[in-house]
Amino acid sequence: MAFLRVKRAGGRAYAYIVESRWNPSLGHPRQRVLAYLGRLDRVRPDAVPKAYRTPVILSALATQTSAERARLRQGAENEAPLFLAAILGGNRVEARRLARRAVGTSGPDVFYSDVLVPALHEVGHRFARREISVSTEHLATGTAAGVLAEMNSNLGEAPPGAPEVVLCVPEGEGHTVALLIAEGLLRRKGYRAVNVSGSAPTASILEFVRARRPAAVLISVTIPSRLETGRRLARQLRREHPGMRVAVGGQGTADAFAGRELPAEGELERVPIEDFIGSWPRVG
Repeated sequence: MAFLRVKRAGGRAYAYIVESRWNPSLGHPRQRVLAYLGRLDRVRPDAVPKAYRTPVILSALATQTSAERARLRQGAENEAPLFLAAILGGNRVEARRLARRAVGTSGPDVFYSDVLVPALHEVGHRFARREISVSTEHLATGTAAGVLAEMNSNLGEAPPGAPEVVLCVPEGEGHTVALLIAEGLLRRKGYRAVNVSGSAPTASILEFVRARRPAAVLISVTIPSRLETGRRLARQLRREHPGMRVAVGGQGTADAFAGRELPAEGELERVPIEDFIGSWPRVG
C-alpha cells in the first residue's frame, strides 16, 4: 500500500510516495520509492500522481505541508529582529548574511513576507513616531535595497522569448524596494523583469511601454499622495494596450480600500506582492 513519507536533510523536509513490501529473504519489510514530490513546503496536491491521490495520502500531505510551512515561517520571524538591527545600523554584510540564511532555509517568499517586509514596516513605524531620524530611515532602506539588488544580480537570466514585465513607480515616487522584491520573484519564475526603478516621468514610461510591448506592467506606490498618479498611468496603459496585464499595488494603496471591496473594474490589486506574483505560472 502506498503512503506519504517525509525525509529531512540539511534542515529541509522532502516528500515521497513510498510503498512497503515484505522481503522474505531479509525477513522484514522494505520501502520502495514510487514518486518524489519535492520540498515539503512547496508541494501541491496536484504533484501527487493520480494513481496515489487517495484521501489518506492527500490528508497526510495537507497536514505535513501546513506544519512544515508554519515551522519555516516561525524560523523566518525569528530572523526579522536581527535583520532589522542590521539595516538600521547600515551593516550590509550582516544583512546579506541573514537574508541568504533565511532564503536558504525558508525560501525567498517567506524571506520577503516574514523578514524583509516586517523589518521595513518597523523602520517606517519608528520614523513616524520620531524614534529614528530621516537619515537613519534612509540608511535602513538603502541597506535593504542594496541587499535585494545583490540577491537579484545572482539570479540567472531569463530564457530567450520569456514574457517581459515592466516594473515602475508613478512620477514623483522614489521608493523602489517593492520593485526589487517583484524583480526577484519574477526572475525566479522565469520572467524577464525590466526594472525602470526611480521616478520616471509618466510620458517616458508610456513611451517605454509602447516600444517594448511587455506582457505586463506593475506599478508600485508607497507614498499615498502618488496613488492617483499611479492610477492615471494604469488607466492610460490599459487604454493603449488592451489585454495587457496592468496592476497598481504597494503600501500606498492601503487607504484606498478603507474596508470596502476592490473597484469593479479591478483597477487596484491589493495583495502581498509575493502572493500576487506567486499566482503567476512559471515560464522557465
